[in-house]
Amino acid sequence: MSLYDKLPYTAKQLMDFDISSFTSDKLVAHLEGGSFSEIYRDENFTVIMFRLEQGEVSKFHRLYQTTEEWLLVDGSLSVVKVDNKSCRIVEKRVEIGQRHTMIGNMDRWSEWFGAYIPDHSTVLTYCICHPPFLYENFETIKEERIIQKILNRNPTYRHLITNLSGKTD
Repeated sequence: MSLYDKLPYTAKQLMDFDISSFTSDKLVAHLEGGSFSEIYRDENFTVIMFRLEQGEVSKFHRLYQTTEEWLLVDGSLSVVKVDNKSCRIVEKRVEIGQRHTMIGNMDRWSEWFGAYIPDHSTVLTYCICHPPFLYENFETIKEERIIQKILNRNPTYRHLITNLSGKTD
């Protein structure tokens, strides 16, 4: 069962609106890149609307004790995950109406993940977090040794890794 299926009815109602009415002035910059607006929060869930414009990326980040599910409502997105054990890159394309879930363990950090726009679209997605999103349970990749380890295991992804880590090639 997905996080969306577990949401209370009131949250699903808030998510059921005309996305063309969602304007830029309702969004603020996010630490991982892109922009967002929180549209629902209770003791179990947070739902945000997250947008990436062409040229923006969702930088590598991870969550502690939190599961995050993306439900794409506009555009297409390539989600890039770094396996914690092997440091290998796994990439998945997500299209409108599809979901992508990053499972967070309740006793440790999730895998590093980020995303980019593979075509010329703007991406609009709901992000559902359980338990509710807290900035103290969120971090972007900063340590050069981690970035270097990922680069060493995935040399053909050099440009992508540097882009999603916020570094320059």
